[in-house]
Amino acid sequence: MAGIVMGLLYSFPLLSEAFRSRNPKAGSFTWGLAFMWYGLMSLGGLMFHCILTTSHFFYLLDVVSTASCCMAIISGIGIGIAWRMNPHASPLDDTRLMWRACMYSAFVLVIALSVLGAQYIRDLLYVLPSLIALGFGAHFYVKVMFTRPGPSIRMLVWLHCSVLAALLSLGAVIFDSWLCKTFGAEFSCLPWFFLGSDIALPCLYHSIKQLEPHAKSS
Repeated sequence: MAGIVMGLLYSFPLLSEAFRSRNPKAGSFTWGLAFMWYGLMSLGGLMFHCILTTSHFFYLLDVVSTASCCMAIISGIGIGIAWRMNPHASPLDDTRLMWRACMYSAFVLVIALSVLGAQYIRDLLYVLPSLIALGFGAHFYVKVMFTRPGPSIRMLVWLHCSVLAALLSLGAVIFDSWLCKTFGAEFSCLPWFFLGSDIALPCLYHSIKQLEPHAKSS
């Protein structure tokens, strides 16, 4: 439930900024979509894994929103890396029509592959974008920590909170079998995975916001 609420609370103002402002801030479109898809992923995951476990619709929603959320996160991290390397003139700008058209096209492709593709395609869409997003996150961490000038204290706090939460999610998946055998099925990886994800995503967003050109504290 927390992921659904968080998705709404973050996506609505960000997407409102992206679509209604005359001069939208770079990143608001991409991160607004990331949080929107995250909320839908949380809804799909809750319904399919916990309530309507045989629902094909909520299974597809889980797959589509997971892949789409990760694609948006990858794009958002890319913007953050560009800000880190060139704070004054980033080559990545999601206020441009071409950027938005490419993202829309990618989402349509994910939906088409999920609905029309074979099961192994859906499995790949569920896992592969997540692994790529994890790799981009690790690359971003290296860029922040080992590029001069060093990051601000505020950014370090946000970034390391995101890293610790991501490690919680990753550890929950790795030790799922041990958790179930030791503490019972109610201690499976799912609640710990979503808890970590619910913390990691907003912390990552706020850490990248610290790199925004002329950014105010957020």
